[in-house]
Amino acid sequence: MKDGLEGDYHCERGQATVCVQCKECEDKCPQTIPISRLMLIVHQVLGEGKSYDQVPLEDLRLKR
Repeated sequence: MKDGLEGDYHCERGQATVCVQCKECEDKCPQTIPISRLMLIVHQVLGEGKSYDQVPLEDLRLKR
């Protein structure tokens, strides 16, 4: 990425680890996506480097 945009993807607001599970975003989501639970998976896969096979996708009723 050029034009100085690469820093936009590393701000604190964009990290799954700062999610406090308040579910405020879920109340606003018209698709009723379980965002707070998905943030846990995002952190495990992207932050900790776990594979999708090591995270509890079944708890979310998501298909692999």
